[in-house]
Amino acid sequence: MEREKKRVLVMIDWFDPAYKAGGPIRSCVNFINHFHNEFELFVLTGNTDLDSDQPLAGIESNCWSNYKNKASIMYLPVAELSKTKLLSIINETNPDYLYLNSLYSKKFTLLPLWLKTTGRIQTKMVLAPRGMLKSSALAFKSTKKNFFLRLMRMSGVPRTIRFQATDEQEYNDIIKHFREADVVLAPNLPGAIDKAPVSLQKRSGELKMIFVGRIHPIKNLHYLLRLLREVKGKLSLSVIGVTENASYWQECLAIINSLPGSVEVNYLGELSHEKILEQVKEHHLLGLPTLGENFGHAIFESLSSGRPVLISDQTPWRCLENQKAGWDISLSSPDLFLSSLNQALQWNQQEFEEWASGALGAAKKFLEQSSAKENYLKLFN
Repeated sequence: MEREKKRVLVMIDWFDPAYKAGGPIRSCVNFINHFHNEFELFVLTGNTDLDSDQPLAGIESNCWSNYKNKASIMYLPVAELSKTKLLSIINETNPDYLYLNSLYSKKFTLLPLWLKTTGRIQTKMVLAPRGMLKSSALAFKSTKKNFFLRLMRMSGVPRTIRFQATDEQEYNDIIKHFREADVVLAPNLPGAIDKAPVSLQKRSGELKMIFVGRIHPIKNLHYLLRLLREVKGKLSLSVIGVTENASYWQECLAIINSLPGSVEVNYLGELSHEKILEQVKEHHLLGLPTLGENFGHAIFESLSSGRPVLISDQTPWRCLENQKAGWDISLSSPDLFLSSLNQALQWNQQEFEEWASGALGAAKKFLEQSSAKENYLKLFN
């Protein structure tokens, strides 16, 4: 007898309440929030956060538990996810689809792909690279990554699964590396949107800016810090994110120590998703001159909180200035970044509120124009 709902087993290294891995966690949480009525959902994930060996607080390991009445979830020590264990879980849940949310994860992507290649399972699979095929992402540890991609092509695996592309660029990236791949374009699903921007005092000549992202060269924090040497006004920058690259953070600290007295930088460390949203609303502007984003959850959540953004043009978020939602600028034009930053510094209360409304409007427009839900139904069909 055919099931009333298709059954999807989501596989991901880290999941809520973990938060340090950022975007992929939010993508999967949002998928469950949007589709728990359409699919019968299961989540298989690790029981720690990124770069931690301590089990997450408030969870049970090695058993199925209820996730917000929307999915069944099993947290388990990653070391215990053997071939036998995974086969047992797949046989128990009997999913129509495995939804893989990394390109390189040994246990949550490569292991199920190996089981499919060797004929141990026949389950259909959807693989979301989560931006890992972007040229900016491949530039780091390029030799190892390109060797892996070559092996993957030789294995024939890409012809047996379906890929999810979250935008046109990722679609092209997938086809570039796996020419015969079955690719469905299904944009990342957003979180909730505020009804109106939260009020925040703004004085001309003063600005509270926030950076949210991993402390890693790809997020380009040092680029933003260098701009602060030349700002015209009193500026405070809050930095939130895991220090993933210690030597890069030292480079950033050296720039911070060279900044003028009118600029203050505060490192707030790693914060949960809820606390990040609270912090965003206490600032006037998000700054993120990233080398590349697959979606940019921090960008969307800033806009949806009524906070404009100053970002690079290496994300799906474009034409922001026309909407008075912020700026998306080429990294080859630091002068334009600086002039935009100085413009935000000079906003008075009325001007800030106008741009805050523009930011919220851009988030609402994205939702109205999105065909994401229909495309996800195609993804698992």
